[in-house]
Order: sequence, then C-alpha cells, then structure tokens
Amino acid sequence: MKIIDKYIIKAFLWNYFISLFVMIGLYIIIDLYVNLDEFLKERESVAVVTANIASYYGYNLFVYFSQLAGLITIVAAATTLARMQRSNELTALLASGTSLHRVAAPLIVVALLMNGLWILNQEIVIPQVADKLARSRDNIEGQRAFPVWFVPDGRGDLVSALKYSPADEEIKHMLVIRRTPDGSLQEIISAEVANWNENRQSWDLVRGSMYKDSRSNQPGLQQTQILRTGVPSYASPLGPKELMYRQSAQWTDFLSLKRIQQLQQDKMGPQTRLAKVKHSRVTTPIMNVVMLIIGLYAFLHRQPRPIIKDATMSLVMTGVTFATTFVAINLINADVHPELPAWLPVIVFGPIAAVLLDSIHT
Repeated sequence: MKIIDKYIIKAFLWNYFISLFVMIGLYIIIDLYVNLDEFLKERESVAVVTANIASYYGYNLFVYFSQLAGLITIVAAATTLARMQRSNELTALLASGTSLHRVAAPLIVVALLMNGLWILNQEIVIPQVADKLARSRDNIEGQRAFPVWFVPDGRGDLVSALKYSPADEEIKHMLVIRRTPDGSLQEIISAEVANWNENRQSWDLVRGSMYKDSRSNQPGLQQTQILRTGVPSYASPLGPKELMYRQSAQWTDFLSLKRIQQLQQDKMGPQTRLAKVKHSRVTTPIMNVVMLIIGLYAFLHRQPRPIIKDATMSLVMTGVTFATTFVAINLINADVHPELPAWLPVIVFGPIAAVLLDSIHT
C-alpha cells in the first residue's frame, strides 16, 4: 500500500463516518417528525416518552444502516473525489502519471470491505434483535397483547393462541396442531396458560392436554375414540422473540440466511418471499459495488469541470440505479422465478458499470 492509497482511504473513512451519522440522523429526524404522535400517550411523563423513542430508534439503527449502507458508501467516495478535485490534488496525481483507475482502486477495495459490515449487520446483529424491530411505535414496552394464528414453528407444528402477552411471556388458550411429515394431523396439544421457560426452551403448560387418535396405537378401540393425556410442557423453537417478530409484515427480512434456508427446507413460511429475500442477500453487496462504480464515473475525468456538474451527474445516475433496484425487489411479482427481481438489477446495471469503468480516459 502506497502513501497515496493510505491518504485516499483515510479521507474516505472520515467521509464515511460523517455520511453515516448525517444520513441515518436525517432518516430518524424525518421519521420522528412524521410519527411523533404514535409515541405520545396520555399520562406518560417526558422521561418515559424519551426512553421509548431512544429504545425504538436505538434498535432500528441497524435496519436503517442495512437500507442505506450502499448510499452511504457512494456519498463518502464521491465526497472524497470531489474534495481532491477541488483542492487540485487529483490534478497533481494525474500530472504524476497516476491513472484514474489507480485513484479509484482504493475506494472500490474499501467499499468491498464495507460490504462486510453490511453482511455482519444483516446476518448476525439484526436476527438477534428481531423481536425489538417488530415493535410498533405505540407499543414499545410490549404491554399490548395480540392473538397468534397458526404460526409454524419450523418442525411442522402450527401454534395458535387467543392472547399472547409479550411483557409476561405468557400465552392464554394455547392450541398446537402437530403434523406428520406428509402434513396430516398427528395430535393436538391445548393448554389454558403457557409460560415460557428460558432454561428448558419450552412452554410450561397449565392444564395442558394432548389429544391423539386412538387408531395409531390401540386398534381395538372404536375408530372415533380420542385419547387424552396430560402434558406438563411443550418444547418448541417458537419462543417469545420469534412470536414477537412474526407479527411484523417484514419478518422475513429479519432472518439470517441460514434460517431462511432452514425454513425453505422445511417448507415453512411464504416460500416465494423467502426465496426473494435469500437471493437479495447475495445481490445487495454486488449492487452496492455496481452503484459505487456508476456514481464515481462522473468524477473520474481528466478535463477540469465544475464539481456541481459532476455531483449532479453522479446523483442522477446513482438515483436511477437505486430506484430501479428498489422497484425490482419490492414491486415485481415473480411467483415462478422469485430470484429474478433480485438478479435483474445486476443483469442490467452490472454490464453498464463495467463499460463505464473501461471507458474512463486514463
């Protein structure tokens, strides 16, 4: 690594952290301005409201970073080149025989490393706090109970409840439908109350009962007779955290890639949505680099040009790429080929980025 590489990387990292705080801070301010009424409740003190706001946005910082990571990198890299151009440092580098490709190389390499932060955030951090991300703005404390209807637990069981209280981690009137691998009914478990036991990773049942068709083990009885036995607990991977984040419409976005693949293998959950999310986890880092190259193209030229012109050109090109990617992933319905919306932006803009990079006059 040469001195100029260290200089460019240092300037990029400084601009990156500034862009990170500014863009995420602006995101929070706009969201808070629009949704402030949802945090305000009667008979709640300023301290409680402030704590709720801090808790909500403190956890959602990870989601905002996941959404804006690519744009933050582009803004930081563009700002770095714009400052070098304004101070004539870029002109001095070109006069020394350094090519524009060589100037852009450290920015692209560091951008690739920054994708590692996005992956760690998406695959490790967000799944750990998924239950916090599913909270609504007017129910930060988790005091509001909600019903649970036929939620798959990943083993073929379907869990329902008339009322689940997140604050107490308590289920009232629990009903579990256990199924065989082919999907037919195996047995039913019911309980008046179920409390989560963290040590055993199971639900402790109050008046728990298991109902099973007698034909499975006692063929001498009548076919219509159902056997009832008491059960003290129900072991399940569907704990309070998962019950909480399953209430969010975007709960599949909170899952790790490993968990998504597991749900696909078990045929649980919305398969089309899971496939789309899985492929977008692969294509998002690729598109972050593609957008970076497209955004930097406006600044990589040998002839002097107004910075505002370069910035406008970069903004338009990056905006079109980002908007197209957003529309493809979120609005295109591809039930037959769910991977298509995720890969379509790469197919379209990947060659464009390669052509732009090759066309830079060095």
